[in-house]
Amino acid sequence: MKKKVLIVCTTASMVGNFNIPNIRLLKRMGYDVEVACNFKDVSSWSLNDSNKLKKLLEALNVKCFQIDFVRSPFKILSNCKAYKELNKIIMQRDYNFIHCHTPIAGALTRLSAKRNGVKVIYTAHGFHFFKGGPLKNWIIYYPIEKWLSSYTDILITINNEDYLLAKDKMNSNQVFKINGAGVDINRFRKKMNYRKEIREKLNISDNQIVLLSVGELNRNKNHKTIIEALGSINNRDLVYVIAGVGSEKANLISLSKKNGIEKSLKLIGYVDKVEQIYSAADIFVFPSKREGLSFAGIEAMSAGLPIVGSNIRGVKDYILEGRSGFLLKPNDYKGFADKILFLARHNTIRKKMGAFNEKIANQYDISNVNKKMFEIYMKMADCKK
Repeated sequence: MKKKVLIVCTTASMVGNFNIPNIRLLKRMGYDVEVACNFKDVSSWSLNDSNKLKKLLEALNVKCFQIDFVRSPFKILSNCKAYKELNKIIMQRDYNFIHCHTPIAGALTRLSAKRNGVKVIYTAHGFHFFKGGPLKNWIIYYPIEKWLSSYTDILITINNEDYLLAKDKMNSNQVFKINGAGVDINRFRKKMNYRKEIREKLNISDNQIVLLSVGELNRNKNHKTIIEALGSINNRDLVYVIAGVGSEKANLISLSKKNGIEKSLKLIGYVDKVEQIYSAADIFVFPSKREGLSFAGIEAMSAGLPIVGSNIRGVKDYILEGRSGFLLKPNDYKGFADKILFLARHNTIRKKMGAFNEKIANQYDISNVNKKMFEIYMKMADCKK
């Protein structure tokens, strides 16, 4: 019988953004791969994006299952329904092992895997509990993850803080750290023809300084701090471009008007060829309150951009203060304003930091991450249940 693996994520975006390399790798290793997620969730992806993913998975000969996962742990009835849907699949499909991601899908999968005697890998894309994080997150999520870690054959973390905590506190048989999901570094190298093309499309002149953020428009991404920073600077030569969709769009527009910078804010939505946008930027701004190990920061480094970011887990892993850019408290809009203005005024320093970041980004290249994932999957194949 052919070897078979199930990939489980709460949303389709997590499959598309983080797991296509894993799926391709498993296929090369001789596994049939199947995917279970909520393809109907449109919180960060549109239905059109989900349909594109389905077509890609179909082309890769990957069977897909629609599971009505929800993101909230407090929607008990919805989570029970999702568990029953998932458990039925796991009970019937005879998997060699399962690789799950995201808190809700990861929890329900491990419960079902334990019940059905199936080996399981869980990738934590940033624990909800972390140094300096809300107390309620430690009270709610830490005990659950510690309990579920006993049902986890291999636990994968993607930043140093989570790795050390998992090694010390969790009960998984094996714990590994990888450098995120990996980035195709060459794809994001800066190309000057894109700079001109994108700036013309966005009506931005060549002498204006473009600040860029890439990510969902939500409270955690904390774009409001940059809007407040620009409001305090009040310099029309600074333009803030955000690539992403989400529930905070109207609030960000309102805040930009309140701060008098509505003409300097450009919300460009979801961008299919996002690498082109990086080439049009001068500074990457990254004010998140919480991250696992963000793609966007690595992509920005690959494009040779200096970064002004939050001094948090998953960002400080790769930003070296004063060499890659600057690290600040997430809500310190005055601090962000000072560093943004400093970099805007010093082109030579921007270029020096950008060149340094291009070198650092190499260790996060997809080829290096694939090598590590191959080792982990091989260890999983050798695990006894």
